[in-house]
Amino acid sequence: FEYCGSLENIEVPTTVNAIERYAFFGTKMYNANMLAAEDTEYIYVDNWLVDLGDSFAENIESVNVDSLKSGTVGIAANAFISSKKLRSVVLPSSVKYIGKYAFADCANLDLFNSQSSSLIYIGKYSFYKDVLLKRLYLNEGLKVIDDYAFYDCTNVSNGNNSIIPSSVIRIGRMAFKKTKLWNDVKNDVVYAGDWVVGYNGTIENITLQIKSADGLNTRSVKGIADYAFESADTLTQVNGLSSVKIIGKAAFRECTSLGTVALGDN
Repeated sequence: FEYCGSLENIEVPTTVNAIERYAFFGTKMYNANMLAAEDTEYIYVDNWLVDLGDSFAENIESVNVDSLKSGTVGIAANAFISSKKLRSVVLPSSVKYIGKYAFADCANLDLFNSQSSSLIYIGKYSFYKDVLLKRLYLNEGLKVIDDYAFYDCTNVSNGNNSIIPSSVIRIGRMAFKKTKLWNDVKNDVVYAGDWVVGYNGTIENITLQIKSADGLNTRSVKGIADYAFESADTLTQVNGLSSVKIIGKAAFRECTSLGTVALGDN
């Protein structure tokens, strides 16, 4: 609807799970909201936060339960991109969706907490290059962490090994690449919580199991992210798949030497 200059009202159906950048830019309602914001507030289309006033974007330091409009359902693509002073985000219970690049390149973002929210989807590149992001608390109920969501978030780590909620059913391509949990792995499988999210190795025969911090205990893997082992051409055998519930798309794409895989009965 970009530059539909007479459009002054729209009700966004509850089935909508993403609003792209500039979807309503230049409409009558967008322009009215921009003027009303006086560069100090959020810009909404129905219950979706779609943009920020220019000065507000440059100076905002936190997002919390009280600062967003009551009933906010989603945060549109690019909404907070490059908000350099933004340090913390705590989502209210109503938020379900985060669009692609929504919080990308927020150079000082240290805290993201969705544990009190209804968040079910984190879009592509949502937190791309948030290099200070360290305190990451994701909610039960979250279903999808899409491609490159936390790419180049160099301080994101496994912490207490519960970084990924048990409700997650898909992790996209390279969602955690160039994070601390990825960069710290040398010649081995990369785990995020109970998921395999990548492979930094040349080992021929691997067993998928997650070791405790002290190395004394192990637990099984729940899922394998999209493209996790793509082009691992030295890999010949994968053990430990019998307990895996979810294997993402193209997870073993172009593993040209892979000869033995044992899947579980389920």
